Amino acid sequence: GIATQQLSAKLRSYLLPHTYTDVDMRNCHPTILHWVFTVLGYKTTHLEDYVIDRDTVLQRTGLKKDHVLALLNQDKHHKTDNDWVTDFCVEMHRNKVKLAAIIAHQYNTTNKTHPLSSKVTKFVCDIENRLLHVAMKELGVDDGILMFDGFMTTHPITPDQLNQVNVATGLVDVEWVVKEWSKPTTIPHVAPPDASRTYAIQK
Repeated sequence: GIATQQLSAKLRSYLLPHTYTDVDMRNCHPTILHWVFTVLGYKTTHLEDYVIDRDTVLQRTGLKKDHVLALLNQDKHHKTDNDWVTDFCVEMHRNKVKLAAIIAHQYNTTNKTHPLSSKVTKFVCDIENRLLHVAMKELGVDDGILMFDGFMTTHPITPDQLNQVNVATGLVDVEWVVKEWSKPTTIPHVAPPDASRTYAIQK
């Protein structure tokens, strides 16, 4: 269920049995968005560079994956001396505006800070969810714990099975991988939750 997904990675790894296999879509949201833009005929040079060779782009620009994902989910961006970031943001905004006009009535948003990106992200998450269920069905997984862009299962997954899933979802060009993880031997330290998000205050 969703409760396991919300745990911190360290705590989740400690609580889950070591027999679980972690299956993920590599570079999920950028890949899905690149596929959508390409199908619609939008120019997407910088996103394509990132999807095709993420490591090289990160090394060349000095960015981290989390930074690029944050840029994907923002409507307005801070000025920067990084030319790649500036061009990437201009390209993304142009394409998101055109895409949002197509999906306007299917994916509403209450996000006042980034309404455009929120709408597009909901659309991408819908595609992501469909891909997850296709993959689990292809693998015969009936105990899958959904984990954002992947799932965990007690079923061992072979390279041949991964290839079958990649074929089944090949239209979108996502790549499925088995993610290595290790189970801590001691209870990990987890920072206490933000006081403003306690049950009493949220209620």
